[in-house]
Amino acid sequence: MYRKISDATRKRVESLIRKGVTYSEVKRRTGVSETYACKVAHEIGEGDRKNRRKSDTRKKVHAEAVNGGSHRDVARRLGIPLSTVHSHMTEVMPEESQPEHGVGFPEAVSREWRPFHLDRPGHWLVFGDIHLPCHDRTVIELAVRQAKRDGAVGVILNGDVMDCHELSSHDKDPSMPRYVE
Repeated sequence: MYRKISDATRKRVESLIRKGVTYSEVKRRTGVSETYACKVAHEIGEGDRKNRRKSDTRKKVHAEAVNGGSHRDVARRLGIPLSTVHSHMTEVMPEESQPEHGVGFPEAVSREWRPFHLDRPGHWLVFGDIHLPCHDRTVIELAVRQAKRDGAVGVILNGDVMDCHELSSHDKDPSMPRYVE
């Protein structure tokens, strides 16, 4: 019959094993069996190998994505499942695989932001998901004309104003404009 090991004991065992302490010494210090210490060591080693493989794959996916094309194209070029490409593209790109040509996400500008209150009564025209430059010009013009007729007092842009197609986690269309353009 196995006894339940507390999370604190498990962490202590992991810590000792990572420091290279022998299984018998782990047993003496924590009270767990040598077999349990061996099992934990194996799990740590397997986890480290999996993490290295996952990190290597993520780097390859991001490096390949810089060359453009859809997620499907990246999966085909690397010979990996599309779901793997999707999951890696939602993770932060490792520093060493970022493009060298200086294009990347800029540093944040630190500013004091005060709440903006819409205290002007009347109708407001609200645009969401315009996705410039892939917008539907006719629809936007119709909405603006109708808002003018209704006497709208202002316009609210409610997110996704720019398309940023290349930066999204969805499949990429190589014929779409590049973000740097």
